[in-house]
Amino acid sequence: MVGSTWPKGDSSGISAYAERYVHTPKTQELMANTETVVVLDVTGPLMNAFYTTENAITLFEVGTYKIDYFLTTESKTETVLTIGVNRNNTLIPGSDISGDRIADYFTQLTGTIIVELVHDDVLTLVIKADRATSLSFNSSTNAKLSIIKLS
Repeated sequence: MVGSTWPKGDSSGISAYAERYVHTPKTQELMANTETVVVLDVTGPLMNAFYTTENAITLFEVGTYKIDYFLTTESKTETVLTIGVNRNNTLIPGSDISGDRIADYFTQLTGTIIVELVHDDVLTLVIKADRATSLSFNSSTNAKLSIIKLS
């Protein structure tokens, strides 16, 4: 039996990618039920994207992108955290992920989405807590936002 034949994708390779992350010990204060941009102060390699906006990735090429993101932090209080990816200050549908946090324990939230993006879209990793808290980042990579253009 012969397997299915699928349409071939673009053979020219990856034409756009970028990543931002945090890799230093620090804290970030959150107010209750207030969306906050995660501080991603380290930039990684990039192609056809820009780091002109603080803590953000700005796109150069129109296309379908895979966006990977995560947050690993310790909360000073028990809380429910929600992370997501904003495009031009608006949450991308399906990117929001929530989880309970136990005080003084490091826990992780991780997500991946595939979405159509256009030139000059600005992407940020955002977080919201159901109550005011302080988040601690240790000296490993605690938060990351990365993109790869698929087509």
